[in-house]
Amino acid sequence: MEITSTIVTRTARQQTDKASFGIEYSTVDGSLQHVQLTIYSAEGDAAAGEYCGNVHFNGNDFTCNLAFSEQIPHYIEKSMEFIRQIVEECAASVPAAASEVTVPVQQSR
Repeated sequence: MEITSTIVTRTARQQTDKASFGIEYSTVDGSLQHVQLTIYSAEGDAAAGEYCGNVHFNGNDFTCNLAFSEQIPHYIEKSMEFIRQIVEECAASVPAAASEVTVPVQQSR
């Protein structure tokens, strides 16, 4: 058998004081392809938090679908932080991946 490609999907959870993030990302031959974050409110039990929306990162495209809330800045800030960590982790493990995906730049206000 000749293996021609390796696809790895990882799932994780991250909790902040204001939200719970379900994170899923995929790599193909070590190169990051997709990151999806599903966001839930942190009120009460984290497992029973209310669905707030999702964020997708594909290559250099960042899209989100979030219910209107005063927490949107927090959701976006944390999502960018998690995506940046994943991109850097993937780039460190496969040097060629660094040229394929740009690390999102943190903007000051």
